[in-house]
Parts: sequence; C-alpha cells; structure tokens
Amino acid sequence: PLNAIIGFSQLIAFQDFGESSARKFKEYAKDIRFSGEHLLSLINSILDISAIESGGRGLDRETFNALEALNECIHIFSADAARKDISVSVDADAGFVDINADRQAIRQVILNLLSNAMKFTPPGGKIDASAYEVADAVIIKIVDTGCGIAQGHLPGVTEPFARGDLDPYKAVEGWGLGLAICKTLIEKHGGRIEIESTVGQGTTVSVILPKLVWEQKQRA
Repeated sequence: PLNAIIGFSQLIAFQDFGESSARKFKEYAKDIRFSGEHLLSLINSILDISAIESGGRGLDRETFNALEALNECIHIFSADAARKDISVSVDADAGFVDINADRQAIRQVILNLLSNAMKFTPPGGKIDASAYEVADAVIIKIVDTGCGIAQGHLPGVTEPFARGDLDPYKAVEGWGLGLAICKTLIEKHGGRIEIESTVGQGTTVSVILPKLVWEQKQRA
C-alpha cells in the first residue's frame, strides 16, 4: 500500500495529463485513499494483536445475548451481501443464548469471521450464522459456501499473516491477520476456535467459549 501511495502521489506531482488531468487526478486520489485505508487496517490489526498478547487489552465482561450480537454484525454486512448476491441468515430457533464476555471483543471476532466469509463466498453463495448452548459451552458458528481452505493450510491458518489461498482467489485482499486476532481474543476468554473446510464446498468456523468460566465470573 505504501508503494501505491508514493507512486500515485508522484504521478500527480510530476506529470501533466492535459485536458484529462482532472479525471486522472480524481482516480489517483481514490487509489491513494484506498491504499492509505488498507495500510491503516494493517497497522491497527498488528497493534490489536500486540496489545492483546502483551496483556495491554483486558476483558470488560458483561452478560449479553449472542444472537443479538450476531444480528447486529450481520446487519453491517447486509448491503454488501445484497450487492454480491450472497444470502446471510441467523438461526433464530435457538432462542436466547446469554454469554458473559467482553462484548466488544466478541463483536470483533464475529465481524472478522463474517468479513472472511464474505470475501471468499462467490455470488449466489450462502453464509449461515448460529449461536447455541451445549453442556459446558456456548458455540458461535459461521458457515459459508465459499472456496474453502486446503487441508494442508488449516493447521496454520490462525497464525499471523497466514492465508489459505486458492489460485482463483489470490486477488482477494487481506493480510491474514483476522483469524489470528480472533484466536487470540477467544483464547483470552479461555475458549478456542475450530475450523473445518473442504475445497470447493466451504468453511465452518466454530467459536467455543466455556460456560463454566462465565458462571464462575458471575458468582465472583
């Protein structure tokens, strides 16, 4: 991104495009803004991981409904999903699924997972989100019908800068930091992330948060 910012700035500074200069300058200004936002996203992601791992970002726990959090996050992507002809749904049959966690952190995890699903799901595809309780945990699940991740890439896909690229999708933007941030935030809650994927069929990401930890925190 920094090379793009410098390059387009130099074109504006040193070249004369004649009558079309205004249009060219506008195009280059858009490219500079896009590259700047992309670079800012990278810096913020690195700072997020650093703050979480160093203990600089603590957890501000509160009790809230996981399905409401899912719906709020999906609403943010609704316009993009409609534009890309991707169906996004939430399983409403589970009813109230209360969790005691850091709301901002869980929202960030859900948004990152939905963002990944949107990037790698082709037009006409589906993304299904759900939240439900099992014996000792609450599970938040995102299922997409995207390109999938090769089995050989799965073990390291939650590491920083890792990407489970497939050739047709290598042009998809991203730094490979979203899942790393999700993993770090969920582990800070005492939970874990499980990923299942089949190339050409899609990916299922399950966020598993231990219910016992929440109950102990609420009694404390």
